[in-house]
Amino acid sequence: MKCRKEDRELYLLEDGTLKAFYVVCEWRNQGSSELNRFISKYQNVEQFDVDDIIKNIEWHLRNRLKDLGERKKTQLKRLEKLKELKI
Repeated sequence: MKCRKEDRELYLLEDGTLKAFYVVCEWRNQGSSELNRFISKYQNVEQFDVDDIIKNIEWHLRNRLKDLGERKKTQLKRLEKLKELKI
């Protein structure tokens, strides 16, 4: 048996533009799945909920900021250890 789900996704690209994608995901009995993402023929951003887009971007930015903060702490600890070894 095979299940299939089709959906739309919107991505914010590095250059600040938004690009719509058409996504097809198929699951099979063996537990395997296949995901295909295609650039949508229709790049109408109005088909998406702008409030959801903003919330999603905010969520990703908050998580990225948190990750960068943790990474900075780790790097500062490593730097302190290197400074101690130098002395």
